[in-house]
Amino acid sequence: MGRRALRRPDERRRLFGAAEDEEGLVRHYSLTLMDRAEALARRRPHNQLGCAVQLCLMRHPGRPLGPPARNRPRAMLAFVADQLGLKGDLFAFYGRREDTRLLTLSTFRPTSACAPPRAMTGARPSWPGSRSAPRSTTPF
Repeated sequence: MGRRALRRPDERRRLFGAAEDEEGLVRHYSLTLMDRAEALARRRPHNQLGCAVQLCLMRHPGRPLGPPARNRPRAMLAFVADQLGLKGDLFAFYGRREDTRLLTLSTFRPTSACAPPRAMTGARPSWPGSRSAPRSTTPF
């Protein structure tokens, strides 16, 4: 049986894509002082911008930056870059090495719900009763 699309492409883009209007940019991509400090801790300007964009995209739409790191809405890049005092064009240099993206993502992992896919880590899922889950000594 063939798959059918439950949403039209414009609906998917609106639900799962990066915000592009001014209200959405301000609501989803405003950086806090802690966010700015985390981003500016990177050495190179393109890595600072990339770090901030990763953080923003993990908040909305809830996914980290994918492999084609260069295809992001210009409005979002300009908005985030302006908060850091950088130019949005620098983002073209971010993620040339895949390790850079993954390293940035791994620094956010302890504070976020974002985890790498199982295929990348080789880890098995853990749930109550499985051997890979640590046993709890508390009754709750």
